Amino acid sequence: MVSIEDIPAEVRWEIAAKAASVTSVAYDMVFREVLGDKYDEIERPIYVEAGKEMKSLATALGLPTDNAMDLGDAQSVLTTILYGPEFEFGNVEGIEDRAVGKVTGCAVLNRTNEMGLDPKVVCLSAG
Repeated sequence: MVSIEDIPAEVRWEIAAKAASVTSVAYDMVFREVLGDKYDEIERPIYVEAGKEMKSLATALGLPTDNAMDLGDAQSVLTTILYGPEFEFGNVEGIEDRAVGKVTGCAVLNRTNEMGLDPKVVCLSAG
């Protein structure tokens, strides 16, 4: 009998991460077509809730969350766990209550490009 254990953990992670990034792009593609510009307004609170879950995961994994730089580092680790090693982050600067990070690799952007979609539409901006 075949078991999930027959598939190397690294391969399972790669498959799950790619599926997660494809799913978010597919949701965007379908819902944006129906909702138009209203989609961004609806999507933003979803990411706010996702951020709260990231904090919970960081705590559960024992990642430091004492200040903004810690949270930025935790986000980098957790996003890589969820979306795979295509996501690459770096904290550019930080003070106690604010950190500025830079995404240098993005699985969602990669899926967007692979699907021939406009990344300026699909990828949520910080603005």
